[in-house]
Amino acid sequence: MSASRGAAAPSRRRPPRKTVAEADTLLRAYTAKLTGSAEPEIGAELTDDLDRLEPLSGVRAFPIRVKCATLPWRAFEAALKGGALGETVKTE
Repeated sequence: MSASRGAAAPSRRRPPRKTVAEADTLLRAYTAKLTGSAEPEIGAELTDDLDRLEPLSGVRAFPIRVKCATLPWRAFEAALKGGALGETVKTE
């Protein structure tokens, strides 16, 4: 399975019943985990979701794979920010 498909898998298994703020926090925590940056504080309600993404943290050793592993999350983020305005969603 590709890194991008693996990263998107948790959101395909069940509807992600999260607020926009929770999704943003989860995105920032996941990205920090993959890049080795300082992780933001997350609440207990997001801990299980972040733990499900733990197997993907191995891509940290391969910087080019980090982009693949964050692609579905970046597309989701872009859609939240610009998709409602009818703008074309870009992940670059």
